[in-house]
Amino acid sequence: MVFWQGILVLALLATVFIVWPVFKLPFKHIAKTHLTRRDVTQVELYEEHLADMDRALARKEIDGEQYQALKIELQRTLVLESDGLGEVKTRHGGKLLILGVALLAPVIAVLLYSHWGAKQDWDIYNYLQAERANPPANQAELEQSSRQLLLDVQARLKQKPKNHELRYLFAERSFDIKNYDEAIAAYKTLLDAQPNSPMIAIRLAQTFFVRAGNKVVPEVAHYADIAVKGAPFMYPALEMSGLVAFSNNDYRNAILFWQRAKQQLDANSRSAQALDGAINKAAAAAVKAGVDVTVTAEAKPAQPDSAESDQGFDVDVSLAEGVSAAASDTVFVYAREVGGKMPLAIARFTVADLPKVIRLNNSMAMAPGMNMASVKQLELVARISKAGSPVPQSGDWQALSEAVTLSESGITAKTLIIATQLP
Repeated sequence: MVFWQGILVLALLATVFIVWPVFKLPFKHIAKTHLTRRDVTQVELYEEHLADMDRALARKEIDGEQYQALKIELQRTLVLESDGLGEVKTRHGGKLLILGVALLAPVIAVLLYSHWGAKQDWDIYNYLQAERANPPANQAELEQSSRQLLLDVQARLKQKPKNHELRYLFAERSFDIKNYDEAIAAYKTLLDAQPNSPMIAIRLAQTFFVRAGNKVVPEVAHYADIAVKGAPFMYPALEMSGLVAFSNNDYRNAILFWQRAKQQLDANSRSAQALDGAINKAAAAAVKAGVDVTVTAEAKPAQPDSAESDQGFDVDVSLAEGVSAAASDTVFVYAREVGGKMPLAIARFTVADLPKVIRLNNSMAMAPGMNMASVKQLELVARISKAGSPVPQSGDWQALSEAVTLSESGITAKTLIIATQLP
């Protein structure tokens, strides 16, 4: 509503700016008749020649008698070539046309903006804001709200198919309402645009896993492998890779993946306790199967090829007192260039996992060549999003670090306490 009020005010100001000069004069549209010389050209030539003669007389190039003779001859020529006086009709008007254009221009501008402008983005933003102010009370309300939002997002994507943020929102909301086929299609499109992105790959693995009824199918193994190779320290990739290994009766690697995942958690958190249960289950299954799960160098999952990929930050994320957030709200922790917007390494979990230590490193880049080592200075961000969107929105809670530099010596620990709400 505020958007259209602003458009109306601007349109009225533009109309007044155009129309005001018109109404300062009498509003007439009549034909007038007046006399005018049809020999205007001859008169102008006569005056030019006469001026030349005056200058010649002043310079004494001609005398007085010559001047008078030439002037008489010039006047005779003017009379002979002149057609005399005539009546010419002229028409004053056009004010109605100006008034019509002034009134019609804002209407045309609104129609063109509705088709080619960013009104749909504004509508989606307002919808998310309204949803944030009145969050769905249950799954049924969430599905109803998400379906309407998805219609708007899908329509916008037809106009802007390269808008990756909207497509990611479409994929996430499709997953929320259990429309897994749509979510998978959207994630695959994103993965095509950002080949081997660990974040998109693990979301694909998770979606295939849930769609299959929490079972490991070939697609889950494929995308989990892409994710863990691209981001060897990303918690969701390690957790899913452990599930894949366990389903293949590879208990040794299942334990290794889950142990590495647990290292990124608070030992007293529910997630860490759940991983302990999974590790114990894998160990029991290994004993029953007669498999030695002793950790050896050969049994370790593949490590990154260079020390550069391990460069990064251990980020200790926690909530300040007074922060209002639900346990299911999404937490994004990422590194970006100072003053930039594009995450160069990103991790995602929920408020229920806080406090949590998460590792951000070069292997977690969202796109090839765009990692933390590609910029001089970084800032670390921890943000709580009720909408589950990676795009900052009003009402989000956030913590922002000072400018930091990636250390060549390895991992640097940082602390982020989420305490500031975005306006």
